[in-house]
Amino acid sequence: MARTSETKPANQFENFFVNVSERLLTAV
Repeated sequence: MARTSETKPANQFENFFVNVSERLLTAV
């Protein structure tokens, strides 16, 4: 699921979103 190879303009936002998603998934 880690797509660090893709450099998108919203990399920070996407990284934050992915981090939150992972936290929510692990919180369940």
